[in-house]
Amino acid sequence: MTGSEGSPDEVRSHGQLLLGLVFAAGLAGFIYYEYRQRIPGSWLALGDLAFFAWTAAQLALAHLHRDVREDISQRCRPGRMRLLVALPVWKVEEPTFQRCLSSILNQTRLPQRLHVVSDCSPLTPHPQSGLPHDELRRITDEWRPLAAMHGVELVYTRLPRNGGVRRAQATAFRADSSAEIWCTLDPDTILDSRCFEQALLPFQRRQVTAVAALLLSLNHRHSLLTRLVDIGFVMAYTVGRTSQSVLKSVQVCSGALGFYRASALRPYLRHFVSQELGGMHLRNGNDMMMTTYALMSGSAVYQESAVGFTAQPETMRALTAQRLRWWRDWAWGIIWQVRHLPMTRAAWWLSTEQVVEFFLWTAVWPIALIVLPVEGGFVPWPVAIYLTLMSYVRATRYLSIRRADQSRADQLLSYLLAPLACALTLYVGTLLQYWAVLTPLAGNRRDPYPSEPGGVISAPVSAAYCGP
Repeated sequence: MTGSEGSPDEVRSHGQLLLGLVFAAGLAGFIYYEYRQRIPGSWLALGDLAFFAWTAAQLALAHLHRDVREDISQRCRPGRMRLLVALPVWKVEEPTFQRCLSSILNQTRLPQRLHVVSDCSPLTPHPQSGLPHDELRRITDEWRPLAAMHGVELVYTRLPRNGGVRRAQATAFRADSSAEIWCTLDPDTILDSRCFEQALLPFQRRQVTAVAALLLSLNHRHSLLTRLVDIGFVMAYTVGRTSQSVLKSVQVCSGALGFYRASALRPYLRHFVSQELGGMHLRNGNDMMMTTYALMSGSAVYQESAVGFTAQPETMRALTAQRLRWWRDWAWGIIWQVRHLPMTRAAWWLSTEQVVEFFLWTAVWPIALIVLPVEGGFVPWPVAIYLTLMSYVRATRYLSIRRADQSRADQLLSYLLAPLACALTLYVGTLLQYWAVLTPLAGNRRDPYPSEPGGVISAPVSAAYCGP
């Protein structure tokens, strides 16, 4: 859970941010001096200051962010909106799926419709007969009583072949023509009880067409790796999406938990499911495209009080696969944004900045870490010191999140690991990005499963309570 506005926790986090900015100003002067001494007249010194200025600007914008609160004049409006939750499922573990369903039905503001779409998940042996059967159907068939008691229409669809997450989500979108808000949700996402209630508040403003929620790690204490991933994951929200939200231009609402105004995205559904790149049908990158559609006709904001929890990769192999998939989606998605978003929108400038930053770092990193040290015969320790200290500056925003399941001491322990998280980011956020840009269509498919006879099967499903 996050601290409410005006709480002591939030006041302390703002104070820490101010100290961080003051600290960063002195640090920038130190690094500039070192570069001037060791690399006289180098343009790298200007690049360093530009990086610092951009980091400071992001932190300042993040500091200005405020969640949307309930408008008394429209107090009932969010409650009247028809909310559809699209839940595509493929090879998910039963306990996790049960917890996800339970967290949906435990919401203070329930959806009108929950559509579970099996993207041709593999059939499993029945525990009694041993014959192949649809385990997801069995699970969802057990949830009807509680869903009906809460007034939630629960629908189940099994696709005859694996078509990717886009087609799975579009199946749910097309099946409910009266839905006003679409929620995209992963089956391993566990929701805070007020998530839907808070996420709908920004839609009181008609210009808002997309809302990004806050995702936190379920397993942040599992290992050193998950702690490091958690730091970067939280920073992507508390610095990245928060600063973009001030400009009404969040670039990606995570597909694991995102909200969209249906009327703004319906005209793009055909393109959404048929988009191709290099003659190949795109199956992933659904969250970036949906956010881009939303930005073409409105604004995308971040609501930190809408919280969900998801598990992070626990091995380096799994982390590498995840981030390669993300970066491949970014590689073509960011170019699509630059080509199609209006130049008059802040979102276009943010997308263009990311492209320029990519090419700038492509030139800066090899020169700063390899070429100049070899030519000058010195170890680039100023760069290492700079990255170490700047990692602490950026991570001040990590301290702004207060979780009921995380003590302040545990949070400070993670904060102290910020330099290691920065080092991990050089791998998952730099090296993997280059590889993804060179292979944008690799990994565009899941494991193939044969089509099943009988076509698409849809049926009302049920619910049985399972505590989160």
